[in-house]
Amino acid sequence: MSHVLKQAAVVVQQRNLLLLNQYLQQLSLTKNVTNAAQDIGLDQILALALEALETGDFHQRWDVAKVFPQLGSVAIAPLMDILADEEEDRDLRWFAARILGDFQHPDAIAALIDVLKTSDHEDLIAMASTALAHLGVPAIAALTDLLAAADTREMAVRSLAHIRCTETIAPLLTVVNDPQVSIRATAIEALASFHDCRIPPVLIDALKDIAPSVRREAVIGLSLRTDLLEELDLVSQLKPLLWDFKLDVCLAAAIALGRMGTDKAAEALFQVLQSP
Repeated sequence: MSHVLKQAAVVVQQRNLLLLNQYLQQLSLTKNVTNAAQDIGLDQILALALEALETGDFHQRWDVAKVFPQLGSVAIAPLMDILADEEEDRDLRWFAARILGDFQHPDAIAALIDVLKTSDHEDLIAMASTALAHLGVPAIAALTDLLAAADTREMAVRSLAHIRCTETIAPLLTVVNDPQVSIRATAIEALASFHDCRIPPVLIDALKDIAPSVRREAVIGLSLRTDLLEELDLVSQLKPLLWDFKLDVCLAAAIALGRMGTDKAAEALFQVLQSP
């Protein structure tokens, strides 16, 4: 390990970021942060990485982004400063948000949540949402709090929908009847991926939603629950959707009934084949 540290020290002096990144990949700085600070100078590495992030092109920024998580929590504060600076280059702030998504730290979560609350830039909001989803379970509580406000609810739901763990079921269930169609559809799609007794009744209700996109997600979700075929009489529930006024809902219903594999499902499909 010492020879890697020495090589990295030389690379720092040469200001060669690409080589530095290669050496850092060989180091487990979480275990050797003290040695690294003594032999290389952790502040030097951080300063060089920040400089490359601020001045580099897209590909250089993409490469240097891999360095920050290995530097540990010391990298969080300067990244938060970049993200919070509305005068800063938006692409740079986008990268800062992306990198913060690699830190399982309350400060990183708070900074990303603040973007969802305050930013007007869609690309930055989208990246903050993606980063929060990447953080997973630690971000769920903060995202759940955002469901209470109309201006942050949609992005919070999108983030929760990408965190595929059972802890998201309860908050997602609170928005299945939201006035906004996209929120209902996103919540239904996410919930359908879980086998939980609270969800099938919600999917059945969503078959009657006024929005085609919600009905379609409910059909797709129920098509994956053939284990409930008889208990919920799924063929009878799905059959009316073969005649939906939206073709994509009809197609989803036909595929779903095809998966049921019963005579009753085949009869429903055959009626459509015979229709004008």
